[in-house]
Amino acid sequence: MKNVYLVGYMGSGKSFLGRKMAKKYQLAFVDMDSEIERRQNKSIVTIFKESGENEFRKIEQQVLKDTFKLKNVLVATGGGTACYKKNMNLMNKGGITIYLKVPFLALLKNINTGKNSRPLASKKHAGTEEQYHKLLFKERQSFYEQAMHVVKQNNIEKLDKLVIQHLTKY
Repeated sequence: MKNVYLVGYMGSGKSFLGRKMAKKYQLAFVDMDSEIERRQNKSIVTIFKESGENEFRKIEQQVLKDTFKLKNVLVATGGGTACYKKNMNLMNKGGITIYLKVPFLALLKNINTGKNSRPLASKKHAGTEEQYHKLLFKERQSFYEQAMHVVKQNNIEKLDKLVIQHLTKY
């Protein structure tokens, strides 16, 4: 079986749904953000503060490349993973990609709930927080839409069906 990669903006439920689907179908699960923190022995917020986003993206890409060595894994990517260094192309070649598409206002609500653990959500930016996320979401959306499949927010049945199809196909 090829690996399944969940992509989408921060707050779209990649980690939550990925963990749930992996458990349901007895697949290994990799949460890329958690794996980065484990390898670096630091929080992502600390990595951003100490080393900057460019260094974080290098670490992130290495973790992504390491997932291609694994089999039967469901991977929850970080919100920006798909948008850097041709990572979306790599994921499309190395597995099945699913974009968890959530309406912007729902994302904003979820982001505010977990703001302290999201470095791009917690940093200060020009304009309002909502304006910042609207712009970043718009920039990233074209990358997410390169995924092989799109699952809208409340369509857990479709996500379930895609995982089942994937399990029986490979």
